[in-house]
Amino acid sequence: MRLAVLGLLAASFVLGGGARAETKLDDIISAVNAGQGELDKVDALLADPNRNKRIAAMTLLLKSDNPSFVARAKEIGLTSADTEMQAAALGAIFDAGGPFKLVFDLSKSDDEKNGVKSWLGGEGSWDEGGQRALYVFKTKPYDPKKKCWSPASTDTYCAFTIVGRTIAFGPWTSGVGSFELNGEGKLVGTFRYTNGDYLPVAAEIPLME
Repeated sequence: MRLAVLGLLAASFVLGGGARAETKLDDIISAVNAGQGELDKVDALLADPNRNKRIAAMTLLLKSDNPSFVARAKEIGLTSADTEMQAAALGAIFDAGGPFKLVFDLSKSDDEKNGVKSWLGGEGSWDEGGQRALYVFKTKPYDPKKKCWSPASTDTYCAFTIVGRTIAFGPWTSGVGSFELNGEGKLVGTFRYTNGDYLPVAAEIPLME
């Protein structure tokens, strides 16, 4: 008798668990549909025929507290062929402050020739083989007087300046860079340490990580 009762209880537990799982799955499906509906609306805003509306939507979505909206706006803005959409996305991303990751390719020259490790000092890092170096930084919101985004640590230098399709890095304590946005949401270009006769090195700043 006791075994029969235990069997009934076990069966009841399994069935009850199955019912709860089914209800939970229904809730997930409802939430997925709701989320898809919101993202469909986001896509529609960013594809609106009115350019001003697209740019306004881009800027507001990137400043929203919804990470899904921010990620979608970044993806569409940074990979857009529309330079104004790109600029709006870049401006909102720079205003948000980062952090940003400047990655140097040191594979084609050593520090005696490129000076990157000397420029980084104790504020950057590099791998053991000396193939790549890394510098992480943040920015302040756009300064209309200087027409650039300054580093979070100082107002003396410019971190980013947008000039047409070119994004200038610095001048920042004897370091300058020139970048363009590629189709993968990265700023790609070169960096040069200007405190001496140093060679430029390839560098990139990923913006969609």
